[in-house]
Amino acid sequence: MKSTIIDAISFGLFGKAFRGIKKPSLINSINQRDSVIEISFKIGQDNYNILRGQKPHRFEVYKNDNQLNETAAISDMQKHIEMQILGFDFATFGRVIVMSSMNYTPFLLLSANERRQFVETMLGLSVFTEMNKQHKTNLSKIKDKSILLTAEISKLESQLKDKTEFLQYIKNNLNAELLESRTQLETLLFDIEKLGKELKDFDTKLAQYDNIDKLDSEISDIYKSLQEVKEKESVLKYTLKEQSKNKSFLENNNICNHCLQDISKDYKESMIDKIEQNENDITTSLSSILSELSKINSTFENKNSELKKLESEKNKLDSEKNTKQILRKRLISDSKQIVSKIENLKIKSSSNTDDIITELSEIENKLKDARNEFEELKEIAFASSIVSDLLKDSGIKADIIKQYIPLLCAYANQYLEKMNVAIKIDIDENFNETIITRFANEYSYNNLSAGERVRVDLSLAFSWSRLAKTKNSVHTNLLILDETLDANLDESGTLAAMDIINDLSNEGVHIFIVSHKANMSENVRSVLTLDKINGFTEIV
Repeated sequence: MKSTIIDAISFGLFGKAFRGIKKPSLINSINQRDSVIEISFKIGQDNYNILRGQKPHRFEVYKNDNQLNETAAISDMQKHIEMQILGFDFATFGRVIVMSSMNYTPFLLLSANERRQFVETMLGLSVFTEMNKQHKTNLSKIKDKSILLTAEISKLESQLKDKTEFLQYIKNNLNAELLESRTQLETLLFDIEKLGKELKDFDTKLAQYDNIDKLDSEISDIYKSLQEVKEKESVLKYTLKEQSKNKSFLENNNICNHCLQDISKDYKESMIDKIEQNENDITTSLSSILSELSKINSTFENKNSELKKLESEKNKLDSEKNTKQILRKRLISDSKQIVSKIENLKIKSSSNTDDIITELSEIENKLKDARNEFEELKEIAFASSIVSDLLKDSGIKADIIKQYIPLLCAYANQYLEKMNVAIKIDIDENFNETIITRFANEYSYNNLSAGERVRVDLSLAFSWSRLAKTKNSVHTNLLILDETLDANLDESGTLAAMDIINDLSNEGVHIFIVSHKANMSENVRSVLTLDKINGFTEIV
């Protein structure tokens, strides 16, 4: 099939078929694998070879027999082919290189945006679009840096203000603060000395209570004696009670409770007399002990009362002394802090001023540098705004388009005249067309007949090819007309188109015409006849 050749070229250059066929379908069902396309072409003095294959996958690009960047990603290498080598993409390929009756979209049927993209590619203006993208990125970086510099300048200005105020504070207030601290220290030292004297007085007063321990010992001894006397009293009382029980038993019983023998009267009377004598002796001793006990107890209570009084007085003095000691310690701690503060103030007065002045100088230098850099950025931003205007669609690109669109229209009208069409076409800088007939009537593209539209499409296609060669923006001298001349073009129109094609061929454009017209072979230099044999298309 003749379309297979176009698909092969498209696949080799762009990795996809011209007709939109999926990659797996490009391999026939008989061979099933090992599909390889090799495209060879020359740009200037450089020879290029592109090899693509499927099952297994293969994608290699050679320049002068040297393979280009083997490790590059497929997408990056494809972009390099289109942007750096060919100068056109797949869409441009389908509008400039190949005019197919199957899926060719004429220039005048493209949307405004599609027309712009096409024209930019044909005139080599895509570089300005890329430059604009990069410029916007750079401009964004400049804005970001300006924001950072603004913040840095604000920060440095704040630091400069703080340091300046601090330096002024030192100059104005350091000596006064030092004097005040020294006065505070003198007051504290005076109070500390006064408290020291008061503590010595407390020690003198407390020395008077050294006999407390002696008194406490005496009280302990008295208490011991008191317990001994009480013990004697208890023993005597118990003995007296036992004597009374024995006496009562003898008086009331005649039989011994131990041996159960009779108690004689004489023995009973003798024992009772003896018991009564003992009772009298015990009572006398008990009376003496009670008298002694009263005296000891009175002495104990007096001594104990005296001890409590002395202890209360001593505890009070101890508490007051402790309070004075705590206060003195606090004042000593405060005085140490004041001394430390005075030393720090002395250091500040002697050295910090120089340090702050040095810091101020450093901040001022940084601030100067930041401001200078900010001013430079402002100048760059201003220049960038001019560049932005130049890189806009209404800038340089518009000026270039204004130069070449009239030339395009001139070429197109020349070709229209050669094809005996009594119409002229005019395209403005916004790519809006105006078609004027011999009667000066203005028409749109859709108002034209099918034959007229074909002639307009061919004229523009030839003009774009000629213009691209003149501009040297699209690196190709190839033009494929796939059944373009077969439909809606009469014999005179076909002959006129062939005259133009021959002229373009003489100018170095390689033109391939796919046609089913019987007499087409009479007007071309060489003919390839394709026929399907055993399911495969072959050159006959």
